[in-house]
Amino acid sequence: MVHEVLEISLENFARLRASNEAYILLDVREPFEIRLASFPEHVNIPLKLLREEVDQLAKDKKYVTLCHMGVRSLNACLFLREQGFKDVVSLAGGIDAWARQIDFTMPVY
Repeated sequence: MVHEVLEISLENFARLRASNEAYILLDVREPFEIRLASFPEHVNIPLKLLREEVDQLAKDKKYVTLCHMGVRSLNACLFLREQGFKDVVSLAGGIDAWARQIDFTMPVY
């Protein structure tokens, strides 16, 4: 049985951000959450709007989905894969884990 990787670790995401590899950081949090803490390179489509806005996204790109704790982004990752997106992973632990373990300048909420 082949197990697909659904999440990217904080460390691997840090390496991806530092690399020149192209990816889209799809933040599925609500706009008020984005105002509290966000990555500058994010694209925001709240999870509740993803179904109706999925056609705006290119299926041939690499995506990292992101939310506060990692649950909504995992749901977004699974939904995108169901829609035919091949290269999608969710940031394990979300922006909360990133702020607490990697970037201590990132606000925690």
